[in-house]
Amino acid sequence: MQRKSPLSAMSSDRLLIRLSGADDALSRLDERVRACAYRSGYIARRDFAEAVAWSWTQGAVTSLEDLVLHDQGMDVRAPNQGLQAAHALVLARRKATIGGSGLLSIEGAGWLSGRRRKPPVGGSVTRRPPLPADDPDAPGIVDQLAGQLIALERGDSAGVDGGIQEWFAFMDSLPAAAPAVLRAAALVEAWWIIDPLPRQRYLGGVLAGLWLTGQRRVTSHVVGLEVGLRTLPRRGAEFRGGDVVRRLGFWLAVIAQSAEDGLQELKRLELARQVMAQQVAGRRAHARVADVMMLLLELPVVTAPVIAQRLGITQQSARRSLEDLGSVVVEISGRSRFRAWRL
Repeated sequence: MQRKSPLSAMSSDRLLIRLSGADDALSRLDERVRACAYRSGYIARRDFAEAVAWSWTQGAVTSLEDLVLHDQGMDVRAPNQGLQAAHALVLARRKATIGGSGLLSIEGAGWLSGRRRKPPVGGSVTRRPPLPADDPDAPGIVDQLAGQLIALERGDSAGVDGGIQEWFAFMDSLPAAAPAVLRAAALVEAWWIIDPLPRQRYLGGVLAGLWLTGQRRVTSHVVGLEVGLRTLPRRGAEFRGGDVVRRLGFWLAVIAQSAEDGLQELKRLELARQVMAQQVAGRRAHARVADVMMLLLELPVVTAPVIAQRLGITQQSARRSLEDLGSVVVEISGRSRFRAWRL
């Protein structure tokens, strides 16, 4: 008796449409970020945005202002567990940006999660190349990926390290003929299936972003998924019944949504930069307004103490510079003390 395929031709077609959308959105975002004059600032802002979005999907509300102040060591109040957990994602993404695809190892995953204090030594990791796909046509590739994911659901791994090792083994077994973005979606789904770190489930998305960097599919930044996952929440009831193809399609939609959100953020920041540049034009050479402008592009929320600390100026000068930048800078705190501003 012929084995029944885990997917139908129709579901495969819909998946390929999702793949096309995710692939296009990632390409446009990668090109824009690579050419961005304030690329490091955009990446820093996305780290915070990812952490706030992840906190929201966990049923917690983490203030962006509190997260930025905590990162600067300038907490207004004692940080709670939710804030510290969100900050752990900020740190993980920063480590990923620094370490690159060389962190694609059990030791690297341990450092990203905070379970290991020091980064792995030895540079990039040489991994076994992906196995070639048995069937190079698109439905055959999707069928192969679906079969591999179904096999993971047997739950053979034991413990955190065993689960992470199983995930890396799955990564090494991905069919080389499969598009990189589709393989990344399979990597995220595999992480959710194995679930080695339930309290840090975001690590699967970070590792998948690193994998895309290692494949040179994305070269300007580490792809994030939590912003898209907040917009398109994964509801457990929708994924019962073993519909693996549907789950892959969901992660492709999350990748596309995250990339589109990043593009919109870049457009918004560029418009704000142009408005502020007009305000800065003609300032005296020693004025620090231009430096404050770049700091606003780097951080999603700023305060006078943060500006003073980062630029070595007085808080009074920081507040005056914020006022000089005009209405594009908005105060969000609504209080007389510990005031905060954003673009």
